[in-house]
This record gives sequence, C-alpha cells and structure tokens, in this order.
Amino acid sequence: MRKHLIIILFFLFSQAGQAAKNKDNSQSPNNQNTSSSKNTGSSNNNGNKGNGNNGNGVGGSEGNQGNGNSGDNGNAGGSHSGGQGNSGNSGDNGNHGNGNNGNGNGGSEGNQGSGNSGDNGNGGGHDGDNGDNGDNGDNGDNGDNGDNGDNGDNGDNGDNGDNGDNGDNGDNGDNGDDGQKEDQDDESQDNTDNDETPKDTAKKTDELKMEFAGIKPIVFGNIYSTSRIEATGEGFDAPSEIQYTDNAGGYLVTTKRKYDLGLGAAGVWNFPYAGEEYPELVNSSFVIGLTALQNSSVIYKKSYPTLAQAKANSLSGKLPFKASELEIWNNGDSVNYLAEGGVLLSFTAVYNSIPVTLGGIFKGTYDYYIEKLEDKRVYVEITRTDLKSALLSTGIYYANASLSKVEKEGQKLSYIFDLSDEYTAKVYEDVLKGKFLEAQEMGETYPDLRVTKVETTDFKMKGKEFNIGFKTPFVQILSWNFNKSLFVGVSDTEIHSNGVITHRDYGVYKSGVSSNFGPLERTSLKAFYGATAKATVEGKDINNTSGTFVWLYESNNGTYKKLRRALSKVKDFTNLTDFLNVKIGKKKEKLNYTKLELSLEYSEAFTKYLMNSDLSYNTLKYDLVGDINTACTQRHYNYDRRTECIDNESRKARSALSSIKKYLAKMKVSFKKDNKDFVSNYAKVGKKILSSKYVFQEIFERGTKCGMKLKLHMTGEKFIAFEKELNYPNTPECK
Repeated sequence: MRKHLIIILFFLFSQAGQAAKNKDNSQSPNNQNTSSSKNTGSSNNNGNKGNGNNGNGVGGSEGNQGNGNSGDNGNAGGSHSGGQGNSGNSGDNGNHGNGNNGNGNGGSEGNQGSGNSGDNGNGGGHDGDNGDNGDNGDNGDNGDNGDNGDNGDNGDNGDNGDNGDNGDNGDNGDNGDDGQKEDQDDESQDNTDNDETPKDTAKKTDELKMEFAGIKPIVFGNIYSTSRIEATGEGFDAPSEIQYTDNAGGYLVTTKRKYDLGLGAAGVWNFPYAGEEYPELVNSSFVIGLTALQNSSVIYKKSYPTLAQAKANSLSGKLPFKASELEIWNNGDSVNYLAEGGVLLSFTAVYNSIPVTLGGIFKGTYDYYIEKLEDKRVYVEITRTDLKSALLSTGIYYANASLSKVEKEGQKLSYIFDLSDEYTAKVYEDVLKGKFLEAQEMGETYPDLRVTKVETTDFKMKGKEFNIGFKTPFVQILSWNFNKSLFVGVSDTEIHSNGVITHRDYGVYKSGVSSNFGPLERTSLKAFYGATAKATVEGKDINNTSGTFVWLYESNNGTYKKLRRALSKVKDFTNLTDFLNVKIGKKKEKLNYTKLELSLEYSEAFTKYLMNSDLSYNTLKYDLVGDINTACTQRHYNYDRRTECIDNESRKARSALSSIKKYLAKMKVSFKKDNKDFVSNYAKVGKKILSSKYVFQEIFERGTKCGMKLKLHMTGEKFIAFEKELNYPNTPECK
C-alpha cells in the first residue's frame, strides 16, 4: 500500500512540476535563432549597441550612434553578415548617409545599405545583385566599412541592443527589403523575452511554494437506529408455500442503535501563491491528522406474546448493569453491546480538491452479549479484540472508496451466572464493569455452580477488505455500501464442561450490499466459509474439513414482490428449482421484515473429490457451453445481445475455472499439512465458484454424490418462520 501511495503522490506533483517547467521554457529567450535571422548585420558595423535585429537595416540608423566598429556587437552578425557586408560596400558612404539621416559618421546610409543588406543578408551573396541597385550605390562605395561586418560574429553581445530604439532613423532602410521590419519585430520580441526580471523569477518560485496553513479541527460522527419484528411461534416445514398470519403465537423485536464519533486535529500545508498560474494547486494541500475514535452499538432482542405488544415495544434501551434490571426480562431476551475506542493517524494529499488518504487505525473493542435464561440464570459472553488496520482511501463529498488491510486478535469468554445468589449478582455486575477476576475464580471452582465457565476462545484473523459507498453525515438518513472481503483466521476453543479443545483454521469470502433510507434497511450478500477442525474427544483425534456457501436477503421494508424477487435470484444462480419451489402468495399490505437464507454445506469427501478432479474448461466446456447457450437464448431474442451474453458468460466461466484449478492444486499440496494455506486457498476457490452461476451449477451436480446438506430458512413479521432441509448422502461414486 505504501507503494501505491508513493505512485499517486509522485504523479500528482510531477504534474505541477512539469507545468512549472513548461512555463519557464516557454518564457526563455532564443537569441541564437533571432540572431541568425539578422544575417545582414554587416551594416551593423554602424550599430553601436544594436542587437542583430537593429544591426539589420535598422542598425543603419544605429549608425547615428557612430562607431561603425561597434557593429561588432551586432547580434545578427555572423558569417552571413560578413557576406552581406560585401554587399554593404555601399555602406561606406554611410558618411553621406549620415547626412541623410542627420548624423552618421558610422554610415547611416548603412541604413540603406544595411537595409538592402538586411534582406540581401538573408539571401547571402546572391542578393548582392541588389547591390547593383545601388544607385544609392554611390553611397555604397563607402561600404568598405561594411566589411567590418564580419565582426558581427560577436552578435551574442547584442543584448545591448536596448539602444537599438534609435534605429527608428533606419526608416531610410525601407529602400532595403521589407525583411528589415520583420527582423526588427523579431528582435523586439527577443528583447522582450530577455527582459525577464529577478522579480518575475521570484514570483514564479513563490507560486510553487508550500506553506503551513495552520491547524484545523476534525469532527465527524454518525447516529443510526432501526427496528424489526419477527414472528416466532413454532417453525414448521413448508415445502409448498409460506403461511401469512397476524397471530404467530410469539414475536421477537430487534432494535439496533449505534453511533460513531471522531474528534481530532490536523496540520495543513497548501500553496497560497498558486493563483491563476497554477489553478490546480489552489485547492491542493497536504494534511496530517490525528483523530480519537469512539464507536458504540447496541442490539436488543425482546420477545412478546402478541403482535400488538411487539409494536408497542416497551424496551427501555438500557444495558442491564444491575442484576435487578433483568427481573422484568423474558426468557430468551438478549442484548449485544459493543464499545470501541482507538485512534486514526492519517496522511492526506489533496490535488485539485480530490483527496487520497493513507491511514492507520488502532482500536480496542469490548463486545458483551447477555441473554436471560430460565431460573434466574443469565448467560454472559465477553469478547475483547485488538484491531489494527492500514487503509488507502479517496472520496468526494459523502462518497468514499477504501481498501483496507486488517488484523484482529482477541479472546472470548462465556459464563452462566445464577442471580438468585446475591454475591453472584454482584460478581455479574463487576463483569459488566470489566472486572473478571472473581468470575474466573468462581468459574474454575468445582462444584460451585453459582458461576459456570462455559467456553474460552482465542482467535486471530487477517485479511483485506474493499468498500465503496456513501452516507449522510452525523445522522444516517441515507446510505449505500458495497463490501468485498477475504479473511483467514485461526481459533482455539475450550469447552470447559468436558475439557475438549478444538483448533480451527478458516477462510471467509464475502461480497454484499447494504443500504438504508431512514429506518428502512436492506442487506443482500453471498459468502463462502472453508474450514478445518481438529480436536481430541475421549482419546480419539478428529480432523475434519468442510465448506459452506451462504446466500442472504434481509429487509425491514419487505413486500411479497421483493421476497419473490430475492427467491428468484437465488433460484436462478443455484438452479435449485425443486428445492426452492416455495410459493409466496400475494398480499396487499407490506410484509415489513422479511429474511431469506440459503446454506449449502460441503463435506470433506466432496472437498477431496474437488482436489482430485480435472475441473479445467476443456473438460467441462461442452456442458458449460450448452447451458450458457440455452440460458442466453431464452433470455435474449436479439442476435447481437444473445451473442454478447454467450461471450461474456463463457469468458467468466473460463476465467473462474482457470483460477479454481490453480487453487485446488495448492490445496492438495497443503491438505492436512498446512491448514492456514489450505483454508486461504479454499476461500479463494469459493470466491471463484460464486463468480459464475454456471460453474457453481456444474460443481454442485458433481457434489450431490459426495455428501452435502441444503438448508433454507425463511422468516418475517407477517408469516410463520420455517426451515427446509435436504441431505445428499456420500456414495461410492464419489472418487
């Protein structure tokens, strides 16, 4: 990520540097070229201080300044001038020319001579014929002085040509070719270019100067809350259709509340003198910030016997820090409270109002889950996590895109407290305050069952995450976010009742979209979870491998049409037409909360089958091409669109299978040897399978003979929850 930032910064400011360089080059004088255009400067022998430009023709008027020898300084001198000087023999009569011009020991007639010579100079000796026109030529006899024009090679000194303004007397040079005037115009331009002052140079330097602009505050935050009602009652297997009801026999209300807050300060460096010369730098700056972060979220779940009571929802919204507050809870009520605190160190480069930020986040998290059990008992789970994240992000206004590398490490402890004992109630309250010592000691004392230690889990996780989306600041009225992530983790869980320790390595791929408009929210995602588990139970070693696909749709603004659409999408991707053949009847009113979840669990036998199979495109292409052609033909009647569909789907399938073959080969090498590498590649296999529905369907068909389990779960406010399962046995054909 550092490499990416360096490339971005280099690009941004190389543009500014190149702009400055181009501007300086465009203002630098080109005396050589100007001088070469003044080759007639032989008559410049009269030019006291004439630039080559003035030396040409107009330089004759410089003759007014006398000292033809000074013409050596004529910029426009050079070998060509020398030649012209010969033509300028007529310039010797410059003495008389002076009479014409008023002064002219230096041969102001040289003005005419040089005038003629000016254009003749361009023509070299060939224009000497114009010397024949020297009916002025009587004057031309004096042109011997013009021979001195050879000295014009020193024309580089022509910077003194500022005096060339006297060349106005060179109007007599009009007898020469009009080229003199062009030369003079060029000379004026050259002299203008050479007139850059130290003040101008300093200005340019200031335009690119970066200065400290001061300290600015950093303040951001977000508040959001929503709720949903879910019918519970007794679930049932409904293979044909969902059952609408307003009296499910029980309802569970889930309320979410969260807030995020960031307070800090940042130093700003900008370009205050950019102005009109570098407008792209007016809104460009460097910002280094340090921000304190505080995040908190609470999820309450409370059950009610009727829908009317559920809608009234009397949940207080308070955490049960006092044991007595749990007395009014029903069995099964729960709260999940998460508190995070940390810092964000950020370095931001802003170019023309577009920011690119490299940041580091360091957080500590406490996550409490509390559930009321029967007989005045309460289950408490505490998770402590340390998080480190490096991120690269950019955004405009309320939209943002970021790529993060995340590391998590922590521990999860769980206890059951018997609150009928006053001392135990106090220990429970201490745990919610972060005091765990007494609970740990009581939980490890047998047979004291007032505090039961249930499980202890240590875990680590690493991965990458991409997010792009937007949300309104401070109050989350509107938001949309797309997330894609791949994480690899390891955990060790001890079940204290039997002492069994399970070691797990897992890889998780997830891709999904979440959004909200006010309290109305929607989530859809697909995921794959690949894992290995090792444990010793009653002296027997257990080593298992599994893979699970999940599709989830959830909304608290549901209708029967939206639920049908969600089911249709899953059915189209998986081609599980029979299993997902669930009728969703019409209902005029909204369904409010709806949820659909499909999971497909692969066995270790199928995992081995995949690793030993040839899943190359060449092997599967006949089946794949047939499926793709059929689907695209049914979907598109237009030939061009049908052809485009076939090409796109075939390309996706070919790419997916190529990657799957590579990752399966790596899995085979690390199987039962390097579980971390194994699950990492397993997660990538799952990701690629989910990238093409035709690849998924082909692999699923092969997996039906190796043992797998399908499970469909649907629930909502207006219909009774149900589950549907289908198990495929492992057969001898799975080889």
